[in-house]
Amino acid sequence: MSRTTTEEMSSDEARGQILAQHAVLRRLLADVVASADQAAASGEDFEVLRERAKLLYETLAVHMTFEEELLPAALRDVIGCGAMIRAGLQEDHARQREIIALAISGIGPNGFSGAALIESVQAFVEMLLVDMESEERCLLQADLDALSNDSHGG
Repeated sequence: MSRTTTEEMSSDEARGQILAQHAVLRRLLADVVASADQAAASGEDFEVLRERAKLLYETLAVHMTFEEELLPAALRDVIGCGAMIRAGLQEDHARQREIIALAISGIGPNGFSGAALIESVQAFVEMLLVDMESEERCLLQADLDALSNDSHGG
């Protein structure tokens, strides 16, 4: 039987789904980095970089919506500060959406070219990696709290 709402989903399942999507995003990040490296080395292949960066940005936007829907379930086990962590992640997502909008305009036909394009994409990749690592620390805290609750009969 498949779960249809986040209320029916365990916090562990919700965190697992978020982390699985992070793995997909990391593969896209690796593709974008490889394209940026190739473009930097050859001085060409900017269209491939633009296409891969656009796919990354669009996938990230969809992921953030997905993640926001799962956050209540994913953070259900956090002792005392789950609402604060959720609010912080939502603020991060609002900031990321602004950055994505700028990044998409920068990869368009009237956007950055050459080294500026590569620099913009690389900066985005670095920012996203830091943000994902921060989110994963929050999810790890939820895992630890869940274990703590379970070990005390919770």
